[in-house]
Amino acid sequence: MRVFVILGEEVLKFEEPLIRLLRACFGANDVSQEYLWFVVTEGRELVGCASVDIEENRLWNLCVVKHHRRRGVARVLLREVVKRFPRIKLYVERGNTDARRLYSRMHFIETEKTDWMVDMVHAPPIYNFYEQSVVQIA
Repeated sequence: MRVFVILGEEVLKFEEPLIRLLRACFGANDVSQEYLWFVVTEGRELVGCASVDIEENRLWNLCVVKHHRRRGVARVLLREVVKRFPRIKLYVERGNTDARRLYSRMHFIETEKTDWMVDMVHAPPIYNFYEQSVVQIA
């Protein structure tokens, strides 16, 4: 698995496969050059992507090809994103329990809920040396 981070005109090189992937995941076909894109390939195949709106510090469009799910692709994408954006935010549909479980395992915490959407933020635990315990900071 290889991860590429692309922005601006570089996005055009991946535009067609990104559109196919986004259509399969969300029915969407908007590949914004204004977002920072994280693209995972295996061999010559695009197997996953995620985009970040840098101005809003928000993750969008995390998507993995169906036959590559549950193989660590989403985890690889999230690790790459949080390396560069440690307090990144995201929305997830309330009923998407698999995604919510993954985000929780990757140290995202829920900050707000509506009837159909959950807002989350990356908040990795820190070690409290004085009390020798792990503390979750929201």
